[in-house]
Amino acid sequence: MNAEQILTLFDQEQRREVEYSDVRREVTPTTVRQIGLYHPGSAIIYSRLTPENVEAVIQSEIDYFTRLGHTLEWKVYQHDSPPDLQERLAAHGFEIEEPEALVILDLETAPADLFQPVPHDVRRITDPGQLDDLAVIHTGVWQEDFGPLAERLANDLQQPDHLSIYAAYVDNAP
Repeated sequence: MNAEQILTLFDQEQRREVEYSDVRREVTPTTVRQIGLYHPGSAIIYSRLTPENVEAVIQSEIDYFTRLGHTLEWKVYQHDSPPDLQERLAAHGFEIEEPEALVILDLETAPADLFQPVPHDVRRITDPGQLDDLAVIHTGVWQEDFGPLAERLANDLQQPDHLSIYAAYVDNAP
């Protein structure tokens, strides 16, 4: 696959068609929205905009989420259009964060070391009670409350076809 094909597949599977248990997916002619079900945070995860409609769509989405009483994050990738979408969002008051990134590995040319058995104990997390092990890791790395993520992961565990969660243990510690 070339870069354009990968981005097309990513947009389809992870932006236009993806569904999560903690959000309601709404599709409009120009955007895909994720409306938070358990919290007042929502996002535009995909947009198909033109230089002619970008300003009106941005304002329309701001108005929509304001009426809902939700905060709004707009996910922007380098290949999104129009090319100045990020600047236009900033002009409307959106806070510009670190850019989203895709990391892709061609398995045909991957180093053989990546296919060796893992020397540590890797366990699939299947029960919400096991999320405490992830809290230790999360809090240690990010120095932030694990509660909101734990809530989302507990919901995700109810849909094992959607997401698998694993933790590695060394000497029985995560």
